[in-house]
Amino acid sequence: MLITSLLIFILKYEDNKWCKIRLFLLFIPLILLDITFVSSNLIKFFDGAWYVIAITMLVCYLIYVWRRGSEALEKQKFIPSLSLENFLEENLRKNQNRIPGLGIFLCSAPFKIPTAFALNLKHNKYLHNKVFFVSFIVVDSPYYNTDERFSIHEFGNGCYQIIARSGFMQKPSMHKLLNWLERKQLLEDNEDISVFLSKGVPVKTKSKNLTGLSENVYYFLSLLSQNATDFFRIPHHKVIELGVRYEI
Repeated sequence: MLITSLLIFILKYEDNKWCKIRLFLLFIPLILLDITFVSSNLIKFFDGAWYVIAITMLVCYLIYVWRRGSEALEKQKFIPSLSLENFLEENLRKNQNRIPGLGIFLCSAPFKIPTAFALNLKHNKYLHNKVFFVSFIVVDSPYYNTDERFSIHEFGNGCYQIIARSGFMQKPSMHKLLNWLERKQLLEDNEDISVFLSKGVPVKTKSKNLTGLSENVYYFLSLLSQNATDFFRIPHHKVIELGVRYEI
């Protein structure tokens, strides 16, 4: 109850629509009441409450380790300063070699340069005849209307940005997206498709991000984490993963 009150207070405090004086008048009594309840239950600590607190601290520690490791990955990603459209124009001039088929690159946000795309151009120096940049977006509602689920933006030269929206109770699916592209006649039957993904590969070093036990814990958590291929239900035989080694 105390944590819920504090989180709601912080959320509303950052919302400029709320009057700060009224906010304090409303939440200070609630927080003081919750602190009273917490204080009265402290006597149960040595009677077994320590066990629940220990589990909570362990979960908080795991969350902290995962966030620190993920931040280290984001800092070491190759992020060009250009926008996706300008990046495409520049590389189309440099790398005019196009190969048959469709290349799909997943990007975390629309019109953002995917790490896999930048790595593929840097090392392989080629583009497919058609290139789709796909962003799966989860909206705040539990379900999203199927007819308005997908949208597309054309860059030209066979390159498109596709946004696939879904509710938080729905599972994103590459298969449904491919079916929609076929209905829009943007995808031919039996077309050769390659889906490019970037995968972070943690490397233990003496960096200050994580040290000692935390390094080993993060490495273990990364092994347990679900990969994008399974999460987005992408056919395994169409996936090409480009590893990004980063220091933790």
